[in-house]
Amino acid sequence: MGQQQILFLILGVCVLGIAVSVGVIALQQEASHENRAILIAELQRLGTLAQEFYRRPFEDRGGGGSFLPLTCVSHSVSVLSPTPSKAHGDFFIKKSISCSSVEIVAIGVVPGNDRILPVRAMITVYPESTAVSILN
Repeated sequence: MGQQQILFLILGVCVLGIAVSVGVIALQQEASHENRAILIAELQRLGTLAQEFYRRPFEDRGGGGSFLPLTCVSHSVSVLSPTPSKAHGDFFIKKSISCSSVEIVAIGVVPGNDRILPVRAMITVYPESTAVSILN
């Protein structure tokens, strides 16, 4: 009788360990999905601001029909929005020689799909459209 109780105790500990590990994995995946959704929403907002910058004339601190001025400034995201959401990640504009599009990259604060690198997403902004890519 004592051996059966020990076996049930060991079985119970194993089941509990598996349940806890599955819960931790699910929680990490949820944090990753939530961070990615917030970054994509912020990227879309910055994309809209970049399109407005593109349409605005040079005299009004705009691009005058070009995205090139955004890629030449060192802190170019602050040109679009003085307060991009830093609590959920960092935002960067990639250097480019193209005046017809601009790429804005977001790097999150939680691990992404590969569980090593953080969540990353990118939006390519064109004068009339945008394209979002999930990098991790």
